[in-house]
Amino acid sequence: MICPKLHELPPPPPGKTGWPWTEASNDLHDSFSGIDSWPVISIVTPSFNQGEYIEETIRSLLLQGYPNLEYLVIDGGSTDNSVEIIRKYEPWLAYWVSEPDRGQTHAVNKGFQLSSGEILAWLNSDDTYEKNALQRVARLMVEKPDVDLLYGNVKIIDESGQTITELRSVPFDSTAFYYETVHIASQSAVFWRRDLFFKVGMLDENYSFAMDRELLVRFIQEGAKFWFLHSLLGTYRCHSSSKTFGTADKSKQELLQIKEIADVRNRSDYKLRRLFYRLRQFTYLTMQGDLPYMLSRLRAKFRPSAFDRL
Repeated sequence: MICPKLHELPPPPPGKTGWPWTEASNDLHDSFSGIDSWPVISIVTPSFNQGEYIEETIRSLLLQGYPNLEYLVIDGGSTDNSVEIIRKYEPWLAYWVSEPDRGQTHAVNKGFQLSSGEILAWLNSDDTYEKNALQRVARLMVEKPDVDLLYGNVKIIDESGQTITELRSVPFDSTAFYYETVHIASQSAVFWRRDLFFKVGMLDENYSFAMDRELLVRFIQEGAKFWFLHSLLGTYRCHSSSKTFGTADKSKQELLQIKEIADVRNRSDYKLRRLFYRLRQFTYLTMQGDLPYMLSRLRAKFRPSAFDRL
């Protein structure tokens, strides 16, 4: 599907302006040239009772200006206004359904099984993509066919869409990832190739919170090549009804399970190695001109909140 133009979509709710309400991504031909055939990108949005945010999520996908998008929405039987909103955008969806499921992980798997794209990702129903994100992703994946997974930076926003902070990452290192010093913080900034995903298997439904990290572990074990795109690709929304709040213990338990797979917690030099990788991260970001960002993140450590634990 070719992404629709702004004027083709339903009008935004009263008072909603800016991206992705009254603004759209640049046309592809205005941004890139030299690529004749753009790969199909399949995006799955799992949804359940996120009527307050899902319209912004959907519009941030449809207004990407990308010529080969396959967008699937898998709703778990919402009882709020989610289905009404989804129906508004039905003409531009490759597939959507609203029926009971076994949770977010199951919903994402359902969507991927129905997809056909060469590049895959999922976008939660309270998060968004930044302008032109898909264009940048596709361009790099076409130019670097040996890259299996691409990730970028993430902006943290609040319930009203105001920016709280930004999570910036560094070039990938599998060991540093296990020591939690490479942030791949949100699915709104991660994309991978279809062949890789179906080679390692679907998301593990035993995980409700850290299923993305568990999947990354299997990608690493498969020898996948990761690539960091130093660009803001998506947003992660912190709000009172998100899974981040009120589930810290369960999330922490799942993350510990993943560390056990890598057997890093039992190393006698665990803390020393983690410090080393954090210092290396600090050095890289400073050399990139991101010293103010690093200082702001250090200050944030003294103001505990959900997004600082990402």
